[in-house]
Amino acid sequence: MAWQQQRLDCADPLQLTAVIEEAVLDRPVGTVDTMRAQLEHLLELEACDNIDLRVLPTAIGPHAGLSGHPIQ
Repeated sequence: MAWQQQRLDCADPLQLTAVIEEAVLDRPVGTVDTMRAQLEHLLELEACDNIDLRVLPTAIGPHAGLSGHPIQ
């Protein structure tokens, strides 16, 4: 496990909110066992009070943040 991930556990006060596009959860990376382990890890993290994982559905189309509006 990478050192960055070691900081993300249920006992750690660090708060994390992550938005993951649905398509990346379906993209094959590694073996089926690797994919299963990665999804199970995300489910374990989501069970923690300090971690909020959100999935952006592909069906909603492009996210407004993709337009790259300039900062005024």
